[in-house]
Amino acid sequence: MSTYVSFDNTGMPYDPTTILTNSTFDQEKYHGYSPLYMPATLCMTYGVSFATSTAVFVHTFCMLHMSIYTCKMLKTYFAVWYRQDILCRFRKSLKDECDVHSRLMQPYAEVPAWWYGAVGIISFAFLIITIHIFPTQLPIWGACIAFFLSMILSVPLSMLQAITNQRVALQVMHELIAGYMLPGRPIANAIFKVIALTGTDQAVAFVGDLKLGHYMKIPPRTMFTIQVVAAVVSCIVVTFIQDWMFANVVDICTPNQKDGFTCPHTNLFATASLIWGGIGPVRIFSPGKMQVFSTILPTTTFSN
Repeated sequence: MSTYVSFDNTGMPYDPTTILTNSTFDQEKYHGYSPLYMPATLCMTYGVSFATSTAVFVHTFCMLHMSIYTCKMLKTYFAVWYRQDILCRFRKSLKDECDVHSRLMQPYAEVPAWWYGAVGIISFAFLIITIHIFPTQLPIWGACIAFFLSMILSVPLSMLQAITNQRVALQVMHELIAGYMLPGRPIANAIFKVIALTGTDQAVAFVGDLKLGHYMKIPPRTMFTIQVVAAVVSCIVVTFIQDWMFANVVDICTPNQKDGFTCPHTNLFATASLIWGGIGPVRIFSPGKMQVFSTILPTTTFSN
């Protein structure tokens, strides 16, 4: 009932290699093998994620408050929570703030906008080169859409993090979008999700670190430099460690690995790539399609 793997029609863990040809979904192999049976907890997780994805936009930008007030900045009427605050923040700088922390930080030079622009352009160039050279199955336009999603989601998620101290994960929304845009491509789906999700998460974490530095009276340029250097070093170190582990740890990411390196998060990531990128939401979640889940054993099938 509660597991991070999906099953086939015999109750065994689903084998994605049996339905793929050259890392692409094969319709004939799929019909010859088995439908995908998801555990009940995974279905519940997806249901909550769908609700969360829409609630983020509704709560932050759209009609939630019962009273309607005049928004003088836009010369119109809105029933919103935070739209006015968002627009005001885009027009203000540190010098416009009057709290004690901002007054103490004013002697320090702010980070020029072109620093952020330069880092963004260089990083995006590396991204485009990588997905073009390696067989990722992700077109450049798909990467651009994922990058755009990460940008527009950074503001509402940062606000919710600051107000509630809760980080909202929207990876299911990204998987759904990629599943319809790039059907039958599990690798492309995974990379699309990583670009959109990690881009937003890193932006939220970066803003949180800058806020901490602001309260600790650390110069903004120092904070920026530390963040960029740490990000570059961690990317290199993590990549080398991961490659070493895959090459030297026996039976890594398997259920019976003797040292406990079963990789539940990695396996869940692979299951999601299979569901949304391989088989695809069209075959599982669209109206009129078979929707399946398992309780203890995958013996129950529900159809629309």
